[in-house]
Amino acid sequence: MPFGLAIAGASRIVGGAIVSWLVIATVLAISAAGAACLVGGRPITRIGAGTLYAVNPLVFDRIFAGHVGYLLGYALLPLLLASLLRWRNDFSRRGMRPALWMALVIGLTPHFFWIGGVVLLFSAAAGPDRRRALGWTGAVVSLTLVMSAYFIAPSVGHSTQAVGEADVSSYRTRADPALGLAVNVAGLYGFWRPEPRLPKQDVAGWPLFLGAIGLLAAYGLSRARRDEATRHLASAVALSGVTGFFLALGDQGPTGPLFRFLFDHVPGFAIMREPHKFVALLALAYAAGFGFALEDLGRRMEGRRARIALGVLALGLPILYTPTLFFGLAGRVKTSEYPPSWAAADRIMGEGDGKVLFLPWHQYLGFPFTGRVIANPADVTFRRDAIEGDNVELTNLATSSTLKRSGYLEFLFAHGGELCAFGRLVAPLGVEYVALASAADSDRYGWLNEQVDLERVLDRPGMVLYRNAAYSGGATRGRQLERAADWGELASLANEGKLLSRPYLLTTQGPGDVADQPCHAPPSPRAAFTGQGRVTPQSPVSYRVPAGPTGFVGLPEPFDPSWQLKGRPAIELAGGLVGLPTDGTASTARFGHWRRVQLGYATSLLATATVLVAGLQFRRSRNNQNTAG
Repeated sequence: MPFGLAIAGASRIVGGAIVSWLVIATVLAISAAGAACLVGGRPITRIGAGTLYAVNPLVFDRIFAGHVGYLLGYALLPLLLASLLRWRNDFSRRGMRPALWMALVIGLTPHFFWIGGVVLLFSAAAGPDRRRALGWTGAVVSLTLVMSAYFIAPSVGHSTQAVGEADVSSYRTRADPALGLAVNVAGLYGFWRPEPRLPKQDVAGWPLFLGAIGLLAAYGLSRARRDEATRHLASAVALSGVTGFFLALGDQGPTGPLFRFLFDHVPGFAIMREPHKFVALLALAYAAGFGFALEDLGRRMEGRRARIALGVLALGLPILYTPTLFFGLAGRVKTSEYPPSWAAADRIMGEGDGKVLFLPWHQYLGFPFTGRVIANPADVTFRRDAIEGDNVELTNLATSSTLKRSGYLEFLFAHGGELCAFGRLVAPLGVEYVALASAADSDRYGWLNEQVDLERVLDRPGMVLYRNAAYSGGATRGRQLERAADWGELASLANEGKLLSRPYLLTTQGPGDVADQPCHAPPSPRAAFTGQGRVTPQSPVSYRVPAGPTGFVGLPEPFDPSWQLKGRPAIELAGGLVGLPTDGTASTARFGHWRRVQLGYATSLLATATVLVAGLQFRRSRNNQNTAG
């Protein structure tokens, strides 16, 4: 996603710690400014709306979880709505500017296709001339989809994750133990990960503060609907907030069947497997209604004392409701630094085609230097490509990954004590190094020290690094496919001393019994990294296959049927890898799906450029008409 690229680039320039805090500060600033611009009115109106939108439990939860892309989309949501309402009646623009806003928030996180879609729907339905508004809405959606082709086109028919019933139950919105689900969601709580001490646990009588916010918001929206200048805005915000509340309940509550229908049958809606994200719409309704209430009270109350009282209310009520948002979430989050051993491991590995297998095998895990559970950081820590855990390990959802490679590795980890040549088993995956960090259950990987083909090259507090002596470039090649029954027989062959340097085809791509026999595997000689016949990567999506014997080539890539060599389709090799038949002549193996990715990029860039140029041209034409008039 564009946001991920921006964060990665900025982190390389100024460092991850600075970027992290800058993003959080930007979220708070844009949230407050966006809500203030949306409601307009007196300073007290803008202050109240901006403060409540920036300071609430939803923002607290997402900062703690590190969902900064979602938070930036949330911050821009008021500006998206303002754009939708501003240009709704100017149909000659055909939704170009709102479509740009939609594409921007989707570029931060694709969840805002649905969150912003609710806002788009009710901004169109809030005013008169709904027939023309329907066409305008279609134009906005169409332009948005075309500009978002960079992630839509590659994802069609291609995914490494399966989303289903287990996801619905695992990411279900949480209820308050005492007050239930509805009150928890109304309070902007309910995030599925119950890790930090929440603001409501530090605020005695928090439902009273919630009741005050809710009453003021309802009062403000009702008053705003009576004013011609704010009627459409109040209606759109109120309808979006109510819809967001019920969608945030997910498959629970009175609208649960509707959510399940959308999840099961509407393409792309499964991305909202965590329904709590829809609470952003309710937070926007609260903020706008709160601001409108202060606007109305400001008209009715005169005098200096009244203004002071309103100012205290505008700032005080949101802060009293979420007092622990400040000072690093009251000390709950802070910048963490990697141990020196991590940098030492990266220096030893340097750059190269070989991958690093990062252990312990978890998608989310805690480290001594973080003090909390975080997403596995291997892919952003080392210069080499990392193979890391993709198993979420929730109660009802062990993993969402569909990669057979991951299942193969988990089988090897489970049988580590029965192995003596682990390096040979992972060499076809392109693994040149194995990094074991001190975290979670790292002590269960002690069997790595017993492998005859792993050389320990670093052993310092926080990190142990092994070099795989069986690595010879990752790719395998043979005149014919070697055959084995399953992963268990493959492990047995490695224990017997087979190098597994040729492509293997399995009868069953799954677990099996490892033969109970002594290890006969001699140490592997250090592999040569040069040679005219070696298959080498040209890019992340292509491999150079030099001339050689007719037969088969195995690539150290997760199996995908779109890989091709001279038009010949791929087959799935042992470990869930790519196998390609070769006629012996020099050629290039390519990831066929990359063409669709490129087409998506090109379409998005062309569409965005066209919309920008057309918008500038329209503006210039409008200015010329106004000047002539």
